[in-house]
Amino acid sequence: MGKAIYTWKKNLKPQVMLDKLAKIVQVTADGKVSFIGLDYHEIKVSLENMVETKKASRDLYLPSLISKAVTQAAKEGLTANTVLENLNSLAKEQLTTKIKNYRVLTSLSLPSSYPQKRFKVGSSEIHIVSDFPQKYQTERNGLLSRADELSEYSVSDKHYLKVVIYCKSKSPYGAIKQALEDLDLWRALLCFFSNPQMELIGNSYKPINTIRLGKFHTLHEENGKTGLKKMYWFEPNFTPANLSKIKEANVLLKNINFFKKQIEEHCDKKMLTEAVVRYVRALDEKDHNTAVIKLWATLESILARGQSNCGAIPRRVSFLFEDHPYHAQTLEHIRDYRNSNIHSGLENQNAKNYAFQLQFYFYRLMLFYVKSMDDFKNIDEANKFLDSPKEEAKIKDGIEKLKIALRMHGKR
Repeated sequence: MGKAIYTWKKNLKPQVMLDKLAKIVQVTADGKVSFIGLDYHEIKVSLENMVETKKASRDLYLPSLISKAVTQAAKEGLTANTVLENLNSLAKEQLTTKIKNYRVLTSLSLPSSYPQKRFKVGSSEIHIVSDFPQKYQTERNGLLSRADELSEYSVSDKHYLKVVIYCKSKSPYGAIKQALEDLDLWRALLCFFSNPQMELIGNSYKPINTIRLGKFHTLHEENGKTGLKKMYWFEPNFTPANLSKIKEANVLLKNINFFKKQIEEHCDKKMLTEAVVRYVRALDEKDHNTAVIKLWATLESILARGQSNCGAIPRRVSFLFEDHPYHAQTLEHIRDYRNSNIHSGLENQNAKNYAFQLQFYFYRLMLFYVKSMDDFKNIDEANKFLDSPKEEAKIKDGIEKLKIALRMHGKR
């Protein structure tokens, strides 16, 4: 049978939800399944969150699979085991489908002077174009014909640079997810070197990122047809941006390519990629209180993963600086603000300043990881190094003790 792709999360009881669902299910003699009332949707969402997805491929779309699994299991009896068996069976069937070529059409607040027009990021190839190919444009126009009318946004992104992302996947959901993740990885590296360091006077509700995504993203097959009927994706935080100015283009490309290459070759590539993508999406937020919470969570995901060590972030990040007491206290007060916001909902007018500070610390941490990848076998080992003592006397004392250990257990 092979290993299960999906399991139920520990300490959760899906059978409680399924027992409730069993009370509103109807199965006809010819095997048609229906659910009475609105509880079905609430229960389905709860079941989705009870599924452990760590081993799942990005080609799989859980909401659709769980709906089909529940419907199929209803014919046999709604138990946790039958739903899970059907869920895994459907997932494995999905993964046997052939890989297809897709195109994702979107836009960026990037000037036409950006020197690179075609390049590879992750599993995708990104093309910056003056206009979308006609076969895609026609379908996109049809999809978005009413989108602007229905949108709460009255502002335009028509001045943004158009982007076509070439990607491959076994499912349209996997394609859009992969394409936007690869685009955001590259966009994050651009923002490393394009975002302002601080802002003394400015719009307190403007996102920090200077290079932002356009309103809408559409998915297409090679022939131009839409990847999913009548479906497009939009940016809920969309705020129009002036086109970013490119300074010293050659230096910018050199820096971006260095980071991209180092991340690509790192043994913890997946972890670094996820962190960098989370960073850029956090700074798309126009609510800077939310941006701070997301940035702090991003730092936690890489500096203190699987730990309940609240002091790991200030301690480890401050190690990177000569004036470590100052930087430790800066991070401690941001941590205190973050905790106040999470637990009591208290917000602060200085949140944008905190977001700028966390942006700086995140960049310095990423720089440390990619420049020291030959010194440590993985991120965990690098993090352990950041716990080293900072005082010269303690460092020397530690060296002497290690010499004693070497004499006791080293090769003679």
